[in-house]
Amino acid sequence: CYAVAVAGANLPLAYALAVQGKSIDGIVDTPVSVIDAMVEFRDFEFVLNRTLSLLTWIKQRNHCKCLYYYNKTDKLPYSYNKSKLKSRLISTGLNKIRKAFKL
Repeated sequence: CYAVAVAGANLPLAYALAVQGKSIDGIVDTPVSVIDAMVEFRDFEFVLNRTLSLLTWIKQRNHCKCLYYYNKTDKLPYSYNKSKLKSRLISTGLNKIRKAFKL
């Protein structure tokens, strides 16, 4: 829903009106614009798997009109997921070290 809302369709409003039995004319039939969207932490997996360079990922992220976690008015979801990603990277790195040295 978030990407659709950024593109210009207010689906939550359409749903609320529909549930109340009110008309949704003009809401769901409004043309939406084409946007680039990214689920940042999920897409970062491409960088970790080395299928995409970090520079390319950054350029793509900066071009997106819709980011699923980062929002300048509500940074908490981004901060939370960033800390989870850091923990996962550290854990993965430690596991690789343990395997390499058979610890």
